Amino acid sequence: MLAAIAYGAEAARERVIRIRQVSGARRALEAFVDSETWQIEEIKRGLAEADAGEFATDAEVEATFEKWQRINSDAD
Repeated sequence: MLAAIAYGAEAARERVIRIRQVSGARRALEAFVDSETWQIEEIKRGLAEADAGEFATDAEVEATFEKWQRINSDAD
């Protein structure tokens, strides 16, 4: 009788541990998705702009490269 109770208690404990592990993994995944939502939305926006033929001009691309080259050289 005591062995059956002990076995039942151990089985219940293992179920609780598994539930907590799954719950923790679910929360971590939800947090990751929430934190990356902005990036997904920006990709969608960029794709919509490309589909509409809205691209940066050569001058805009050049200006952006120059800006980042200045920032990178300042960091060195």
